[in-house]
Amino acid sequence: MLQELFYKIFMLSLSGTIIFFIITLLRPMTDRFFSPTWRYYLLILTLVTFIIPYGLIMPNLQNPLTNIVKSMDAKELKVQEVENKNAVESNEERDYKAKPKEKTQDFKIVENLTKEIMNDNNHIGILSIREVLGAVWLLGSIGFLINGFIRIFKFNRKLKSASSDIEVEDIKEVFYKCCQELKIKKKIGIKLCDKVGTPMVTGIIKPEIILPREDMNLDFLEMVFNHELMHYKHRDLWIKIASFIIRSIHWFNPIIYLVNKELNKACELNCDWKVIKDMNRQEKNCYGLAILDTINHSLDNKGVLSTAMADSSKNELKRRLTMIKVRKKPRKLITILSIITAMVVTLTSVSMANAFGKNIKGNKSIAAMIKANKSIAVMIKENQLLSLDLENGSKAIIDRGNALNRPVISPDGKHVAYTKEGVLYIGNTSSDLADKVIECAKDVVSYGWKDSEEIAYSAQEGGLNSYNLNNKKYSSYIKSEYKYENITSDHKENLYAEVYRYYTKDGGQYIENKGILNLNTKTLKDKMIISSVPMNEEGTEMGLKPKIAGISKDGEYLYIWRKTSAGSLNSDGVPFGTYEVKSGEFIPCKDENVFALAYKDNLAINPLDGKSPVINNGGIRDMNINKTLGKVDVASCEFTNILPKDMIATEGPYEPAASGMSTMTPSFSLDGKMVVFSGAEATENVEQWNKEPHNIYRVNPNTKKVEKLTKNNTFDFAPSYISDSGDLVFLRKTAKDKASLWKLQGDTEKLMVDEINLRKDDFYYGHYNTENILDIYVE
Repeated sequence: MLQELFYKIFMLSLSGTIIFFIITLLRPMTDRFFSPTWRYYLLILTLVTFIIPYGLIMPNLQNPLTNIVKSMDAKELKVQEVENKNAVESNEERDYKAKPKEKTQDFKIVENLTKEIMNDNNHIGILSIREVLGAVWLLGSIGFLINGFIRIFKFNRKLKSASSDIEVEDIKEVFYKCCQELKIKKKIGIKLCDKVGTPMVTGIIKPEIILPREDMNLDFLEMVFNHELMHYKHRDLWIKIASFIIRSIHWFNPIIYLVNKELNKACELNCDWKVIKDMNRQEKNCYGLAILDTINHSLDNKGVLSTAMADSSKNELKRRLTMIKVRKKPRKLITILSIITAMVVTLTSVSMANAFGKNIKGNKSIAAMIKANKSIAVMIKENQLLSLDLENGSKAIIDRGNALNRPVISPDGKHVAYTKEGVLYIGNTSSDLADKVIECAKDVVSYGWKDSEEIAYSAQEGGLNSYNLNNKKYSSYIKSEYKYENITSDHKENLYAEVYRYYTKDGGQYIENKGILNLNTKTLKDKMIISSVPMNEEGTEMGLKPKIAGISKDGEYLYIWRKTSAGSLNSDGVPFGTYEVKSGEFIPCKDENVFALAYKDNLAINPLDGKSPVINNGGIRDMNINKTLGKVDVASCEFTNILPKDMIATEGPYEPAASGMSTMTPSFSLDGKMVVFSGAEATENVEQWNKEPHNIYRVNPNTKKVEKLTKNNTFDFAPSYISDSGDLVFLRKTAKDKASLWKLQGDTEKLMVDEINLRKDDFYYGHYNTENILDIYVE
């Protein structure tokens, strides 16, 4: 995408600028001790950083400053909770599952409105700031390239028409002697052109040296030829054309012009340095006089693909002559020191540039406007698994079939795992690749991405296994009869999963929760970090069946629903707890503080502060009453409401209050500063609640300032941010078992996909398990 390309160019431009400033600040010291060659090559490396990320130049570089700066990366690594829907349920769990109540509602108005908006979407919309900036950059780059090549063409044509072969044999003899001494075997032409004011070398494919006149002193000519041939020998014309192309790409950055100017100066100084390397004092004086002799005329039409021996300012010319006069052969110690210094400067520069660039990503800045976040949604629509690019709206059908279930996008957004009739598949999110879909395993119970290359899964036969996309190999992490469900990863080395034993007793089928297991995929060591606790015989202690609620982006905190052994109690809410990975401590929150329905979308984890989640607090299984948003402090387990008092449905998690607002599906913004959620007026009548407007709201958890984002008489829920600039998507219920996906950009709503399945089996008392039909990835 154009916007994404411009964002990457912008970040490269920023990195190169920082490196150039560091080199410039160090120049007074480095010029004193090191050779012009040192500076020339360092400026070439700086130029390279404007087009190639430092990670490709030095892939093994460990950035020391990044560890200090702690850059905030806006790329969201989505952690997927995976539940087993194919497993046979225990008798207790079967008791509290209730069939969805039949609801009646007239959706004709909404359907008509949807059709009108769909028709309007056929027209061209207003371009976003990112699109405009991307288009301006592209047009500017094309313009600079075209203008530059036109100048080159005109200059070469004018030069060719005004040039003639040199016939003076003495000049030819001096030239061939210089070529032989410099060991240059390629045939290089020499021509005369009175339209230029100084000797130069031009031509990439057919190099030629151009002289402004023939009456030059032969000793001076030898110096001139040595200078221009040295340019040719060191491929300086190739550096100039690379500089021109890079300058055209980064035309918007004024620093690139300074880099180019300093590079040209360093090029001439380096050439002088190389030429006079073995000269005595008398020869150096002759070389200096040769430069002065060629400076009588200015060059009126200089081409970018040429070198001009005397094309220097007065100050720069003075510097060149001074260097020629005092040049000394560098000692070995200075040479070694210059190499070490160059390495230190380069490593420090790219480290600071990278750390600074990452910090920018975590803040509202021009980069946030420029960057087009890669955002993808994968959903089940009828019998299709559909991929949608949320930025440009392009769609792809990944697969077709019955019983498609639970799409889970990989951490890099390139692949999606899903099941079809119990078989685990992996598809590509970017295009129609149904013929390239990979079949991984049959009778799969649960699955989750270990990282972008490896999927972990557990099948009906038991055990925990993995499949690697790169080498196409299967691995067995754990061999056992147990099933491992709700597989969650920190996308590094750790996997977490709930462990279950399925068994038959007295003709009935049962499930025993063993607890939550941690597996280090590098060492293959596993341990039960939270064990289940059975109910006591007296029934006074309900026991513990821990269920994974989510994991923080940094992998430091694992969030746990503290489900009990009584299924009917679990349906009305459960307490909450946190497992601190570093200390290995499980911290249960006080039941009177945090008590919520154990749904995946009832918990929102701050992407930049993993120890401060937001939870949709409130017991009682119906979503229409007693639900409110609050922030939880992991260390103290204190719950703090983040909504104004008039919007809070209850002051406690157990009271069935029908006042204020009933909230649902909270989600953090990418910078972790705002929370977006769905809300409706609380009411005891669930039928009435279904007909009430459910709008999308945004709240600042610190100030409790609330903003209403959608203002329709529709059922809007499950909002999710997809960009740094505040764009988001949400679901809108359009019929009893159907929903549409909408994009909200500023105040503009845009229909992205309609007729998404809302399954009856995923519906519980006003809540939908949308993770079974939809997953959203944001980079």
